[in-house]
Amino acid sequence: LDCLSDFLTLNCNEFVAMGLKELLEAAEMPLDLYEALGIKKTATESEIKKAYHKLALKHHPDKSSSPMSTKIFQALSSAYDVLKTPEKRERYDQVGLDDDDSDLGMEEPDCGWTEYFRAIFKRVDEGEIETFKDKYQRSEEERLDILKYYRVCKGDFSQMLECIMLSKKEDFGYW
Repeated sequence: LDCLSDFLTLNCNEFVAMGLKELLEAAEMPLDLYEALGIKKTATESEIKKAYHKLALKHHPDKSSSPMSTKIFQALSSAYDVLKTPEKRERYDQVGLDDDDSDLGMEEPDCGWTEYFRAIFKRVDEGEIETFKDKYQRSEEERLDILKYYRVCKGDFSQMLECIMLSKKEDFGYW
């Protein structure tokens, strides 16, 4: 079972090579990322997140029967990725989108791969993982994941273990 299949319902080969501008055009959405998410340029992180989640639920390919849902969902996810990341948002606010906008100026530096990935991805320590775990486990989000993967895995708890974040065999009693 590929637990990520619900996130990869789109034809990856078709979209991987596309930049954000092309995704928005393919989804017939506004080229302004703020307009695409229905928010103001002054929106806070929480307003951006709320707008994205609302639209993502509406246009998720598993929830929408629209033939455009996959393209719209992919474009929304990409727009959200830019606006939620302070460095990318600042770069977007300065230069907008162009034909080669896939990384919005996050080119690989001369210093090598390690430094490149450290610049893009925040280092996560055990404390942050524990904090996330405390918020996620026994939350509404986990409950919805359990229900979702119970259906997807047809009740097979062993497969569900592979799909539900931070789960272990001891959780079967709770499930």
